[in-house]
Amino acid sequence: MSSRKAKLLDRLRKKLREKKASLADEFDYKMYILVVYKDPKADPLVFEAEKVALWMTNNGEKDMTKRSPGQSTEVKDLITRDTVQIHAMRWFALNSSKMETVHNMDLKVWPNPDDSIASVEALCFSRWKGPKKSKEPYKLLSQRFVLRYFEIRRHVRDVLLADHGKGSRGGGGDDASKRREIVFNPSLNFAIWVSKRQRPRGGAVEARLTSVMLCIPQSDLTKWIPQAQFTQRLSFEKVTHFQMVLWKDLAMKARDQLADKTAKDRKELEKAFEGKTEPPATEEIDKAMLEIATASSGFNDKPADQRTQDEIEAQEAGTLDAIRYMQYVGAGSDVVHSSSSS
Repeated sequence: MSSRKAKLLDRLRKKLREKKASLADEFDYKMYILVVYKDPKADPLVFEAEKVALWMTNNGEKDMTKRSPGQSTEVKDLITRDTVQIHAMRWFALNSSKMETVHNMDLKVWPNPDDSIASVEALCFSRWKGPKKSKEPYKLLSQRFVLRYFEIRRHVRDVLLADHGKGSRGGGGDDASKRREIVFNPSLNFAIWVSKRQRPRGGAVEARLTSVMLCIPQSDLTKWIPQAQFTQRLSFEKVTHFQMVLWKDLAMKARDQLADKTAKDRKELEKAFEGKTEPPATEEIDKAMLEIATASSGFNDKPADQRTQDEIEAQEAGTLDAIRYMQYVGAGSDVVHSSSSS
C-alpha cells in the first residue's frame, strides 16, 4: 500500500473515531462501590473498581430493555436521554488488612438471612484527560448513586425466582440459571447486574452481584463537588469521608430547592387569597402550606397500617442515613473541609 493511500485511510479512521466520540470520552474516571449495612456502627465494605468502560445508553437499547423486564417503560425513557453508561466489572477491597487482589465482582446479595444489608452505593470521580502522569485531581461528581436493598430483594423475588420456577417446570432451567438481570434504582442513575446461581443437585438459589453501572446525563459530567478531590489513591477512610461530603452537599442543595419552592407556593397562595374582602390570616396560609407539604410527602401522611413494605423500608432507609451522618459528625469529623489530596 502506498504511503499516500495509507495517510488517506488514517485520516478517514480519525474522522470516524471523532464522530463516535462523546463528551464522556474526554474524562478519566475512578469508581468506588460501598456495601452499606443497616447497623450504623458497622463499617461498609468498600471496593475500588479496577477500571471502567463507557457506553452510550442509546446504543444498548435492545439489551437493556430485555434484561430489565420490570422497568421497561422507565428504561425506554432513559434511552431517549443523552446519557452515558459507566460500567465496572472488576474490583478490589479497600478495607482489608492485607493487600487485596483484583478479581471479578461476585458478591452474594440474596438471600440475606440476617437482613443486614441496607444498600449498595457508588461514588464516581472524574478529571479531564491529560498527560499520563497528570497531577490534575479527580473530583467527585455531585450525584448520589444508591440502590436500596429492598429494591434488590423485590427484583430477585418478582423476576429471578419467578423465571426459575418457570424454567424448572418448562424444561428451560439451564437458560434461566444463566440469566443476568439489571436492577435499577428509582432514579435510573445506578444499576447492578445480578446473576442467578443454583447449588449442585437442585440446591438453594442465590443472586450475586456481577457488575455495576452508572447512568449519567452528559450535561452532569462537569458538576463536581470542589471539596471532594484527590490526586493519589484513596484509602477506606477517605472514601467513607467523601461519602459524607456528598450527602452534605446534596442535602444543602435539596434544602435550598425546598426553600425556593416553599416561597413560590406561599406567593401563589397569597395571590389566591387576594380576592377576599379581608386579608387572610397568617394561620390560614400556614394551614394551606401544610396541606401542600403533606400532599407532596407521599406515604409519610399515611397511617402505618396502610403503608406498603417498600414505603416503610424507604422511610427506614432515610432514617438510617440520618443516623449514620450524625454519628460521623458527632465523632468529630469535619465534613465541610477536606484536603485536596490524600
